[in-house]
Amino acid sequence: MSNLSDLKKRIYKDNRVEELLEKLGCHHIRTEKGGELYVAARPDGDNSRSVQVYNNEYLNSHIRSKGINGDIYYLISYIKYGCSTEADIKKRLKDAKDWIIDNLGYHEFRNPSNRSTGIENSWLKDIKKKRSKDISLDDIKENIILDETIINEYIMIPHKLWIDEGISYETQEEFECGFDLESNRIVVLIRNKKGELIGVKGRTVDEDYEEREIPKYLYLYKMNKSIELYNLHRALEHILLTKEIIVFEGYKSVMKAWEYGYKNCVSIEGDNFSKAQIALIKSLGLDIEITLCFDKDKSVKFIKEQAQKFTNRNVFAAYDMNELLEEKQSPVDQGKQTWEYLHRNKLSIPIKNNVLYNL
Repeated sequence: MSNLSDLKKRIYKDNRVEELLEKLGCHHIRTEKGGELYVAARPDGDNSRSVQVYNNEYLNSHIRSKGINGDIYYLISYIKYGCSTEADIKKRLKDAKDWIIDNLGYHEFRNPSNRSTGIENSWLKDIKKKRSKDISLDDIKENIILDETIINEYIMIPHKLWIDEGISYETQEEFECGFDLESNRIVVLIRNKKGELIGVKGRTVDEDYEEREIPKYLYLYKMNKSIELYNLHRALEHILLTKEIIVFEGYKSVMKAWEYGYKNCVSIEGDNFSKAQIALIKSLGLDIEITLCFDKDKSVKFIKEQAQKFTNRNVFAAYDMNELLEEKQSPVDQGKQTWEYLHRNKLSIPIKNNVLYNL
């Protein structure tokens, strides 16, 4: 055995997570959730819950507010080698593995010829093995369910910045918006289609974030967004009632649409549908119309390419043909009147033999 996955399983099987954290220099190490989670402070930190390692064979790991979300190799790469970006962390995976081997004595895992450049994502491998265009929802592994008590880490009070942008106090409460003092970010809780907590996304309020090279958006508790539709657990009954699902790029657009009374909305947290998201939407039924609401900067060609993924479905686009929106704005960013005009005049994107036309 020499790969990264097998070494993690060995650490878990031998119950050596606490020892590993001690050797990393972490302190105030303890378990929570009946032993399912290890928490600790960073070697140079005083937040006793900053470091979190799940006690399972994947050793899912987080460093809160630092944007370090992955597994134990990510944790080691950050603490021992100062890596803070995913690209840098991946370059250090072999070093992190060697550090474990040297400190825990698992020399049988040392393999100089191993040139692994990344951590295996078994769910992704399963998808890649598919030969058909569509995948079954049974083939998608779910995100880890987080303990609801992590909400206590944040101040769950709506933020004035978003109120000024048109997202009311009441809507922010509905969408579980709050604030993280440690990272100075507005936070939003992310739930799966069942309403279970799977992630926390933060938006910095620092105006000079670009100059300081601070990410505008950051998952404080990371999850695989490509297998989820944000807000589906709230929107589902409204989707089935209206026979329409409205899909935006980001969660703030969903909140603004909610303000306008449109509750059948979700977001993909990006601008490119994954196969899992396609499968999830198509599973809602043949009679559900799909309305795409991409930001202003997306071209007709791009929208057609995305729509083409929904074979055998009625697809529409709330597309701005009259320069009502500014560059990069969402269809909901110019107020309710503009949004309702764009939605009312949405364009049909029929699909015939998988070839799009008319838009």
